[in-house]
Amino acid sequence: LEKVEKKLNLSEKGLRELTLAALELALGPEAYKRCLIFVSHTDEAWTSGKYDAALSGTHWADRVVVGIRGAHLQVRFMEEAAPKGSHIVVMDDNIQSLMVEIPEDSVVAERKAAGVVNCCTQPLTHEASCFNPLAGTGLSTMDEPELMCFLRTVCPELQKRKNTRKVVEILLKMQVTSLKKFKCLPKQRIDALFEALRLSAKKQKKCLDATRCKTKLPIPRVLTKPSEGCEGELQLQESKKHGTKVELFQLICRAGREMQKHGVHVWGVNPSKNHFFLKGRGDSIRKMAESNGVVQDYSSGLGLVFGAWFGFRVRHSPRFYTRQGQIKDDVERTLRYWHADKKLLRFVRYGADKNGFRPGQFKSNKGGISSNSSQQDHSTEAETAIRSLIQEFGQYVRLPKKNEKSSCGLIWSDGRISKRRKKSLVHPPSKRCRL
Repeated sequence: LEKVEKKLNLSEKGLRELTLAALELALGPEAYKRCLIFVSHTDEAWTSGKYDAALSGTHWADRVVVGIRGAHLQVRFMEEAAPKGSHIVVMDDNIQSLMVEIPEDSVVAERKAAGVVNCCTQPLTHEASCFNPLAGTGLSTMDEPELMCFLRTVCPELQKRKNTRKVVEILLKMQVTSLKKFKCLPKQRIDALFEALRLSAKKQKKCLDATRCKTKLPIPRVLTKPSEGCEGELQLQESKKHGTKVELFQLICRAGREMQKHGVHVWGVNPSKNHFFLKGRGDSIRKMAESNGVVQDYSSGLGLVFGAWFGFRVRHSPRFYTRQGQIKDDVERTLRYWHADKKLLRFVRYGADKNGFRPGQFKSNKGGISSNSSQQDHSTEAETAIRSLIQEFGQYVRLPKKNEKSSCGLIWSDGRISKRRKKSLVHPPSKRCRL
């Protein structure tokens, strides 16, 4: 009954009751100060004055920007109107709620017993405390010391879980965490550090030689440590800096930092709104943190950057602009950014509930990509876009095989050759082998 009622109510909701309401719930009543509403100059709801009527008397009335028609061109309009280097977050106008998975099993069990349908997720709200991804594990987080990054570059065996924790404890105990400080240590203290780390004479020489040349350090990881009262607060630094623990604000700030850290220009969330699936991804993060001692709550591999909720760094570069229409613009955007950066960031614990509005599907009364279109035109544009994307990015995507499921009409492949395949290419079969 709750699902049926939700679908009926959703069809009656308008601009104020969907994404704007979700933003106000997530960011608070002053959400309008950080948001703009971009509308198409040909949108009937705009030209007829329905938008003005809906927003009249609210703070949102002065936050409307008249853009251009087409979701793909609208994103380009936003980018070209913003200063280079800006961090922009884009959301569809028909989002029911912004969700995050609930890490604690006890809370999930209580919600399930109370009859909550989506018991594994909860809407982002400015009133509730953040759901830390490591809640319930007894672990908290810390940034990987610079010297640890250096040591695991020179001695890869130190990346193992037990070795990582042991090395970090030694570095903290000896109060040597930066590479600069390590280089300035007297020989006696360096020898004592090497002895504590149990490095062989050969590896000691290798470390000292590496300090004399410019060594490219890997991206610092987020490591785990026993909790001391603040489990898993990945955004603690941002909270102290800005004086807020609003989860959506923290997520956007973290996404900006991670983009800069990884050298990428786009980020997204989980394209699925299924609460069991989101919970499963969160459980995988916690399992990896407990087993490997490393926390990574995002995916960096090739996968759909969901067009309903994503962010990007303004570059004013044509290579990032989509060109195949608005039906498959999120698929194309994903491929263009992947081709340029070879990495994407998708925060898999978060999702957008667009219940009643299936992404990329035609619906006569849906608006958006379905406005001023027909089922036939919609299908034709989608098929044309898919053919063009396969032709341009064939190393990353392919058509699904028979009985192979695909939510976007394509199957992803990052273009890398597996070790088994690579071995077969390097070592061809002998000429003497029988056919």
